Amino acid sequence: MEKKKQIRMVCHLELYGYHYYFGNLKVLTDHFPKEVLGVGYKTLANHFVNHSDFVNEVCTIRKAPIITSERKSE
Repeated sequence: MEKKKQIRMVCHLELYGYHYYFGNLKVLTDHFPKEVLGVGYKTLANHFVNHSDFVNEVCTIRKAPIITSERKSE
């Protein structure tokens, strides 16, 4: 059996001192709309092409890999 390392991303949102974690930007922006975050999905998606952090007056959003164990593939 060969072990494969899965790379998964997590989006961390810090908003008003609270911390939230999402599996992708779309879910994050569906849960917290542009009116709350001060930024929309398309702007964030474009920003994260070249950056790992987004900061504005309202929130901080970070996108980073989750470190997971290796999975055995058959």
